[in-house]
Amino acid sequence: MIRNSKPCSREGIIAPLFAFILPVLLIFSAFAINLSYMQLTTTQLKIASDAASHAGGRALSFHQNTDRAIEAMDQFARLNPVVGNTIVVPQNDAHMQFGQAILTNGRYEFIQHPKDVVDADNSQVIVNSVRVFAEVDTPMAFRFQNANTSFNPTRSSITHQKDRDIAMVIDRSGSMLEFIDTPILDTVLRHLRNNRLISSSELDVSGINSNVRVYTQYYTNNTLTRMLELQDRLDRINHPLADRVRRSVNYAVSMQTLLKSPKRTLNLNTTTPANFSEINTARDWFSRFQNGMVEAAPAYSRWRALSEAMNQFFDVLERTDQEEQVALVVFSSDAQAESILTSDYDLLRETVAEIVPIGGTQIGEGLRRGLKEVVNYENSGEPSNSRRFAEKMIVVMTDGAQNPGGLSPVPVAQNFKRQNPEAVIHTITFGEGAVQSTMQDVAREGGGNHYHASDAGELATEFREIANIPPTIFTY
Repeated sequence: MIRNSKPCSREGIIAPLFAFILPVLLIFSAFAINLSYMQLTTTQLKIASDAASHAGGRALSFHQNTDRAIEAMDQFARLNPVVGNTIVVPQNDAHMQFGQAILTNGRYEFIQHPKDVVDADNSQVIVNSVRVFAEVDTPMAFRFQNANTSFNPTRSSITHQKDRDIAMVIDRSGSMLEFIDTPILDTVLRHLRNNRLISSSELDVSGINSNVRVYTQYYTNNTLTRMLELQDRLDRINHPLADRVRRSVNYAVSMQTLLKSPKRTLNLNTTTPANFSEINTARDWFSRFQNGMVEAAPAYSRWRALSEAMNQFFDVLERTDQEEQVALVVFSSDAQAESILTSDYDLLRETVAEIVPIGGTQIGEGLRRGLKEVVNYENSGEPSNSRRFAEKMIVVMTDGAQNPGGLSPVPVAQNFKRQNPEAVIHTITFGEGAVQSTMQDVAREGGGNHYHASDAGELATEFREIANIPPTIFTY
């Protein structure tokens, strides 16, 4: 027998269920909104502290004054409100700090110095960083009974400013007039002699019989003619050495043309071997050339390569965020400052281009003179334009060896590093004749790096690398 059952009535179930779930949903929504609100507050607080510390670091760099740095920190903190409220960072050592950032095991450690210690007249502390502690007390978007109705996030931001006062200590000895591509010139001249196109006397015009590397000598017309003929033959067969031989000829022609009066018109059509009188004239001119009797450094000389490398060095500095200052010191048989610390890089470019190398190689005296342009070395007095909070860097470049009997640069570097532990000395050697071992010792004692350049391209690369050491300003 089949019975019909009455269907169960489910009316009214949704309303109580909704009444139970709705408060739960509201509570979870309130928690989610509070969490987002807290995240927004924390993010905006971090932006405000970063902006304040970055502005303080820039102001400290530009003005070299802690009070001006504090003004900048306060201004930029106020310009970055947090959840609609202006941030006021207390101007005290607990919230606006000055100190030194030290790289330790790949991480920077901030060492704080009290402001009154930093500002003391006889202060010796290193200051290259500022730190901002920012905090805010803000109410929650939704408040619950028996729960915190506000929260107090804090954020710390450090800006490390790598300003630099740089002394460029450059070798201007007579060897910097030499041709930059020594191996190819030696090869070409030996080839001409071995094929009886020039005489041994023409090859060895300098008179140094034990050394036929005559890359700085006066070339007789006959030698230049044969080199041009060789270059033409190489051009016809698209030989890769053709351009390097052409540079050799251009260097020699430039060298002769730049010799001071009396000048001699070149006749590159001469094909007969040079006679005794011409070779003696060549020796005489070579002697005068070695002693700087030229109006400018010849094309393709080492000094021209240096001038171009320093142009690229200044190009890099012009693209950095801050204003770096450079002093120029040159040395040969003695040393002299061509420029005090300045940010006028065009003036420095012109100064380098106009220098004519001459004399010996007194590296130690050059380094000693360069140090006095960036620090109070040997009680010489505070250098003109030196900035108290700027990092001190010295770059020494040479293509030779310290002259016997002169001041060794190694003890100079040792003494300097003891007095200025945060400063660094980088060294560059250029060409085959440079004694790398000595300059490696100088760099090691000075806490810097040693670089060696075999040619003009490598020299420019090394100068650009030094200019890029390391990131100039960063916030963390």
